[in-house]
Amino acid sequence: AYALSGTVAFSGTVTGTPNNGWEFVSRTTCSSSSDVSYTNLTTGFDYQVVVTNLLFGTDGQLVTALVGVSGPTYRTSGYLSADYRIDSAGNVGGQKKTDSFNIMHTSATSDAGGESYFILTLFDPANASTETYANYDGITINTEATNYRVQGGGKYATAEANVALKFVPGSGNIATGFFDLYQRKNA
Repeated sequence: AYALSGTVAFSGTVTGTPNNGWEFVSRTTCSSSSDVSYTNLTTGFDYQVVVTNLLFGTDGQLVTALVGVSGPTYRTSGYLSADYRIDSAGNVGGQKKTDSFNIMHTSATSDAGGESYFILTLFDPANASTETYANYDGITINTEATNYRVQGGGKYATAEANVALKFVPGSGNIATGFFDLYQRKNA
């Protein structure tokens, strides 16, 4: 890597494939959707899903994320993840989860005015020789109009090629929401 300063002039051709960070892959727009799934994750890339305008069909729902192997077969145990939250009243809490990445903590969102957003990052989930690590960060508004700031992370604790990712509500459906998938080369 080179740092440039002052006046710089260039003439010629730049070749090669730049490694410039996150690249947009796709958008899923939810309308009464039972889940949002990605089944083509490949090794050599980190993935980030940015979720906005998230509302559920019924009050008091959470969304969780599951990784899966080819098929897909989604994993519902073997996670070591933890999160914490602070609400707009200053209350704090945390929890450990072993059945999923629990992006929204226990802060169930409203089905009306309580739009939520979050970002989930997976680090080379399709690499069969490493465990799948995740980091997440978001805001949700519950049924009592309390704002929650949630952060967490962890891992799926088995080294395998997790080529699939699914977001699932606790019950019912995802009424609205934009799920934007990004990827970046990790080497």
